[in-house]
Amino acid sequence: EKDTMLSKESESLKLIIAKIYQSKSDNFLDLAEMASLNPLSDFAGGDLTGVNLSSLNLSGANFSYANLRGADLTDTDLSESNLSYAKLSGADLSGAYLEGANLENSNLQNASLALAHLIGANLSYANLTNTNLQNTSLGKINLKGAILAGNLGLDEEKKQELIKELS
Repeated sequence: EKDTMLSKESESLKLIIAKIYQSKSDNFLDLAEMASLNPLSDFAGGDLTGVNLSSLNLSGANFSYANLRGADLTDTDLSESNLSYAKLSGADLSGAYLEGANLENSNLQNASLALAHLIGANLSYANLTNTNLQNTSLGKINLKGAILAGNLGLDEEKKQELIKELS
């Protein structure tokens, strides 16, 4: 009985994979729907290396512990999202809307946050080494324990100002 159930699940999974593979769509939300996945909750801890999520509304999504290295997140709405412990090294978050997002302990090394909106975001203990912060909105953010080094768009004066806000 258990083998029959596993066999049915395996066949069902094969059909879903075939449907996605044959699809002409490359839209992440469409493909997730075909697989009966909820993009706001089913990708926590997932491997989304290099995925294109540009310009999508993923407000409130849970991408905690997800691997998003090299992902295209330009102009994506990730407000109030959970990106804690996410691997975002080399990701492009230019113009992304991250107001109130949780990026605690995330790795943003060599990522771009140029023109991103981070008002009220939690970046505590995040690695921001060589992260592009040109024209980034950084008001009311939590940078406790964050690593800031080699950041384009963040001169020493602004860096000290941000650190001073923490004390």
